[in-house]
Order: sequence, then structure tokens, then C-alpha cells
Amino acid sequence: MKSIEELETKLKEDVAGWEEGIFHWVCDLARSMAKARLYEIEEESMRGREEGLEVAGLRERWVTTLFGDVRIRRRLYRDREGNYRFLLDEATRITEREPSQC
Repeated sequence: MKSIEELETKLKEDVAGWEEGIFHWVCDLARSMAKARLYEIEEESMRGREEGLEVAGLRERWVTTLFGDVRIRRRLYRDREGNYRFLLDEATRITEREPSQC
């Protein structure tokens, strides 16, 4: 992601592209913030998981957000009955996302 100073320089060089430049910069910032927040939720979910849930591994996936796709890592859990689940997906309902606008 470019800094705000880099964005300002680009906008001065490309006067006609000011709107698109700002839009893409904001979407980049939003994706970065989303990735950080999803990581925090994943960590909180692991620490607060119910008894009997064991970490079965890590999986990566792309999540579609309003501001573009974000690549995340999440833990796959296995319960005592052998069922698998992703606590991050359950907490955020990320499997129900609409296509991005950015």
C-alpha cells in the first residue's frame, strides 16, 4: 500500500485520474485493515474455543469483501465427534460475502 504522501504525488502527476487514484488507495487501506482484523478475530477464537476442539491445521483462502479480495489464514478445528469447522468463518460469516465493489 502506498503512503498518503505517495498518493498525493501521484494525484498531482495524474490530474484526470484523481478519483480512481483515491478510490484504489482507500480500497488498499481497507483490505489491509480487514486482514489485520480477521487475524485478531482468528486469535481470539482460538483462545476462547470450547473444550474438545483441537486445531487440525491451517488453511489459506481468499475472502471477497466490498473493497476487494483478501488472503487470510485460518485454523481448521476438529471436535470430539470428528467434525471439522472454521471458527473464523462462523464468527464472521465470511462464506456469505457479496462480490467486491473495488
